[in-house]
Amino acid sequence: MPTYFYKAKKGISQLLNGQIEAVSTHDALAKIDSLGLFPVSVKEKQASLKMPAKVSLKDLVEFTNQLSTLINSGSTLLSALNTLVTETEHTRIKPVISEVASEVKEGVDFSRALAKYPRIFSQLYVALIKIGESSGTLGQNLKRISEVLEEELDFRTNIISISIYPLLIVAIGILTIFILLKFVIPKIVDIFYEIGQTLPLATLILVGISNFFSKYWLALFVSLALALFILKNSLKDPGNRLKWDRFKLKLPLFGDLLVKIEVCRISRTLSVLLKNGVPLDAALNVLKSTTINRQFQGEMGSILAKIKDGSSLNQAMKGAKIFNPAFINVITIGEESGTLEKVLEEVAFDYNKQVNRSIKNLLNVLEPLLILGVGLIVGFVVLSMLLPIFQIDFNF
Repeated sequence: MPTYFYKAKKGISQLLNGQIEAVSTHDALAKIDSLGLFPVSVKEKQASLKMPAKVSLKDLVEFTNQLSTLINSGSTLLSALNTLVTETEHTRIKPVISEVASEVKEGVDFSRALAKYPRIFSQLYVALIKIGESSGTLGQNLKRISEVLEEELDFRTNIISISIYPLLIVAIGILTIFILLKFVIPKIVDIFYEIGQTLPLATLILVGISNFFSKYWLALFVSLALALFILKNSLKDPGNRLKWDRFKLKLPLFGDLLVKIEVCRISRTLSVLLKNGVPLDAALNVLKSTTINRQFQGEMGSILAKIKDGSSLNQAMKGAKIFNPAFINVITIGEESGTLEKVLEEVAFDYNKQVNRSIKNLLNVLEPLLILGVGLIVGFVVLSMLLPIFQIDFNF
């Protein structure tokens, strides 16, 4: 059913903006009249432009920062949005801002307009905007959202920066092995066969690998791509995704790191929501929807159910396997002292430091292992090629 934006008078001087669903303009006018309003204008909402599936976190941070600055400097929401539509250079988010500005102009709440793009604006984002609208602190809440997003962006950037060197080692190693197996080894082996040189076992093994790879390298890459495609599609099933997320949390070294990352995000998000006056049950509901790991989602759902039954947060968390006793003790202290939001913020800060430290330590272990692994493989290839040369009888 189409949606119609309308402007209508209530009484002599009060002008209202709103929207209503109706089968036609005539039907919309009749529904507005039935509400005791005098319609001034009625306009059918046009079909939305095709929006991008995703906007980069960096673009979202810049948009939120700029909007916060404009509103805190005294600009109205609509004026600020129109300014950003004109000035932004990010092609992915520009049509989204334009569409949101059009809806705000027609009287739609800013939070409702943003909620139509859940892949861009999370429930946490929308919830804080809604609170800001109702409390008159939209500029402040946008600033806080910007800070949360910047922390997430800094975290991702840090991971990428410290992962570049290990990934470069792996990429160079794979490329080197590919070139050797596909192009270099076959030509050298042909020379050995031409001079009738007997090949040692190591060289025969390498020749077998090279021949197999030369014949079937394309099939191997296609099979790998197909396997990844099947895995990606299988993870769309909630049951398979839950099993996968549970498996990741049990991985040696990586599992503990993933738990710390999720607990850090939960602590930070819950602190922000509680600081802005969101009730605990509503905050946990937002957390349940925004948490990425399905195991954590299920635990947050169980905690929420216990809270609704009258349990305190620390009691509800004791049954969850994802929170360690030290974390629950801190939550207990925060609840008893009435400083839960502040305690959660400090916990998030502490976990963030632990995560960064764990990532650096993990990469410090992985880097030499990767170098050693690539070196051993390349060394085996080189040695396998040198052995027949050492055995060549040059007295002919």
